Amino acid sequence: MCILSGTEIKKQLKEEKLTIEPCDYANIGIASIDLTLGDEFRYFVHHNGPVPISDEAGAKDYQKFSRIMKCDDGRPYFLGPGQMCLGC
Repeated sequence: MCILSGTEIKKQLKEEKLTIEPCDYANIGIASIDLTLGDEFRYFVHHNGPVPISDEAGAKDYQKFSRIMKCDDGRPYFLGPGQMCLGC
């Protein structure tokens, strides 16, 4: 795994080896870039046990283990340690 510095991120963007649209260079940090997402997120509910991941399981099974949350009026969504969410 490789971590790019802010300088390297800018270089990769300029050389078009990395594409982020829209890209605000003010959001590039020391070794990161802050992305602006939409207002809907799918977060995963804590579950003790196996989660089916086969093709046969399909979208309906994973929906049992996750919920969609909409952040209205620009409210932030706080992601806690060890949590994962998907932008919808």
